[in-house]
Amino acid sequence: MHTAPESLALDCAQALLATLPRLRRLLIEFLPSGQGQRPLTPPQFFALRCLYAGECLPSHLSLRLKVSRPTVTSVVDGLVARGLVERMAEPGDRRRVKLSLTPEGRRLYEECWHALEEHLSHRLSRLTGARQRRLLLALHDLDQALHEPQSDEELPA
Repeated sequence: MHTAPESLALDCAQALLATLPRLRRLLIEFLPSGQGQRPLTPPQFFALRCLYAGECLPSHLSLRLKVSRPTVTSVVDGLVARGLVERMAEPGDRRRVKLSLTPEGRRLYEECWHALEEHLSHRLSRLTGARQRRLLLALHDLDQALHEPQSDEELPA
């Protein structure tokens, strides 16, 4: 482990990147399938998460998920086929389509989210209270660091 701030940041980045595959496996493990259907894919789950906040245009969903428009179309097609998302033409402009969760989509998302919360909570309860508080503070710091805009000198040329 390093002690200089730049080296500590590198240690943090490496530890975070090492943890991401475990979190991805955990997410996949708790993505429900529904009756006789394949499990949700991570992109489908994240699309449901975005739409849980409210309806949006496919182009906005593409930006939020950081994927191409054709990818969003494919993800949404699968969700529409399963009855989890609906497309609605905007009044006055039938070419503009909004996406929204169906009641079943909302229910499935909530079910999955609560299962993930419960499982992670159970795993994290193995840590002492002090370590849980430290982790919570670290996660808040991480969230803040990832949301702060980069300064001009930090942007690649």
